[in-house]
Amino acid sequence: MIHNPLAGSPPTQVMCPSRFSPLDTRTDVVAAARDDHHRLLWCNKAYAITIGAEPESLKGSDIRSLFGTAFADERAELIAPTIETGTVVNYEQLVRGSRYLTRIFPLDTKAFGQRGYFVLAEPCTNASPLGEGHDLLSTLHGDLGELGSLTRRELEVFRLLAEGLTGVEIAGILHRSPKTVEFHTARILHTLSLRSRTELARMAAERGLLGFTREAWFRLAHGCAPKPRKAPLSTRNGAE
Repeated sequence: MIHNPLAGSPPTQVMCPSRFSPLDTRTDVVAAARDDHHRLLWCNKAYAITIGAEPESLKGSDIRSLFGTAFADERAELIAPTIETGTVVNYEQLVRGSRYLTRIFPLDTKAFGQRGYFVLAEPCTNASPLGEGHDLLSTLHGDLGELGSLTRRELEVFRLLAEGLTGVEIAGILHRSPKTVEFHTARILHTLSLRSRTELARMAAERGLLGFTREAWFRLAHGCAPKPRKAPLSTRNGAE
């Protein structure tokens, strides 16, 4: 289950301004309120820091302007039950290259004079997927942050390296030659300014990326990243 930072508050699931204030100065939880057109009504400091702006400057901004069309369209579909029926929705997502566990609550229409929803997202460094028994969706489109400079194939290799697999093991999983994997590994380390596979594994752990299942991560890689760049002919074995 996603931890509820509002534990101890009244049991109602509907969010109103009086319930926002405890989250204003929290740095461990990202919080935002949006209307049913996905325009920002309010956010806490942690949300603004994640975006790289001041809270006041973000008011009125929509998801598309901050994260792009594919990201925004998927979130709109996920959040629709909250707006339409008041259903609380849970999902995991990739934002600024880190894993966040996210919960969506309906807004109090009497307080706001319109429909909307409230987002609570907390970074999760859990080293393994939550597993069975957890009603949690994994989004197909994410915000890769600095990982966005990696190609789809490099993101796949990144994940497998973070799991501690050898080049030969990765080559077998991706049906590529070990030399091609070596090429991708060197590109990844250079692009992310990392000195070793150990640093790569530490980076992935600190961002909670192994909390995504391998399948979910590969889907994210194909949904977010540019097409693979080709390895030099000398390292290719018929494919990049």
